[in-house]
Amino acid sequence: MSAAMEPEPHHRGDPDGGADTESFRAFVERGELERPRATGAPLRILTLLSGMAVFAVLVRLLPRL
Repeated sequence: MSAAMEPEPHHRGDPDGGADTESFRAFVERGELERPRATGAPLRILTLLSGMAVFAVLVRLLPRL
């Protein structure tokens, strides 16, 4: 197979939306062995828990209407 026939790397397999970020490109350029870690996980967990608490309060108050 010639080089012209070879698909580009971003067309192989499932596309990764996170791979098109500036931090990921910087990680690849540095040649690090370990991939970047998620930085917003604690905030996401806190947001999920607070959303669940609000939903629980609404479900509890709904029968009183």
